[in-house]
Amino acid sequence: MPPPVLVPLTDTVPPAYRSAAMMRVSIARKMSIDSPFRWATERSRLLGVLATAFALALGAPAVALGAVEVVPTLTGTAGDSGWFTSGVRVKWTVSGETSTTGCDTQYLTADTPGTTIACTATAPGDSVTHTVTVPIDQTPPNAVVATPARPPDLGLSYTAPLPITWSATDATSGIATCTSLTYAGPDGPAVAPTGTCRDRAGNVSAPLPFTFSYDTTAPSTAPLVAATGAPVANQAAATGTPSAPAKTKAKRPAVTWRAQPKAKYYNLQLFRNGRKILSAWPTVNHYTLKARWQYHGHTYTLSAGRYRWYVWPGYGPRAAHRYGRLLAKGAVAVPKPS
Repeated sequence: MPPPVLVPLTDTVPPAYRSAAMMRVSIARKMSIDSPFRWATERSRLLGVLATAFALALGAPAVALGAVEVVPTLTGTAGDSGWFTSGVRVKWTVSGETSTTGCDTQYLTADTPGTTIACTATAPGDSVTHTVTVPIDQTPPNAVVATPARPPDLGLSYTAPLPITWSATDATSGIATCTSLTYAGPDGPAVAPTGTCRDRAGNVSAPLPFTFSYDTTAPSTAPLVAATGAPVANQAAATGTPSAPAKTKAKRPAVTWRAQPKAKYYNLQLFRNGRKILSAWPTVNHYTLKARWQYHGHTYTLSAGRYRWYVWPGYGPRAAHRYGRLLAKGAVAVPKPS
């Protein structure tokens, strides 16, 4: 048998089939090349979408921060330096929240150096806390005292300008200032300058008077009115010796002042060398000094010298101790017997 004859394939395949086969090979080759790039592109696109979503999720709290707002309103009497001098109402205004803690209206009525109140408001992805500190001092300074710069100059009286300072205590806000002054007149047996103290919250204490005798008149060189028994009227009668010519008895002086309408009586006070030696309550507008009288357990006799007197009008019963302002004052001299 003769061997077969090998015929080239190209000679046996029609051109149309060759073109179709080559196209399929070309498409397969292209797909094998493009698929990795297309997958990489799709993966990159997916990662971008995920990254954008993640970024939005992370950014949500920052956007929501402005959605919650907490504003306190304090209602009360404002004092000094941020203090309140009355009870305080603390009210919160909250917006954009879904829940709150400590944001109810509160009323503070007790003195406090500072009470802190907090309000917390919460929204999706956000939480805001606001605090306020409320200091309250409704109590004026207490234990007010007045302190003179020195003891009396003569007896119980001051005879020169007197510096006086006031002081006090305050348990909550502390003392800010107190009155400090120098009294320099007018004269009087019971002058009473007043002073106050102020705390840091602005509360002021009740005025406190400091009462004292003030007399700038030069003291007389005559002896102080003696607190003794009855004087010896006649040396001859006491000793039996010949008597000297009798001395004329000094006339007892009288003081007069203008009458005060509606006054039921007057309080007359008599001073000698800064010491109070008489307090009388005449019902008329004049008084004659007596030759001898008693005051605070002592017996005094009217002797030569200079005396100062002061008068106040009295209203109602004496037990009520209702006196008006100083009505009159003056000085009277008792001469030596001639």
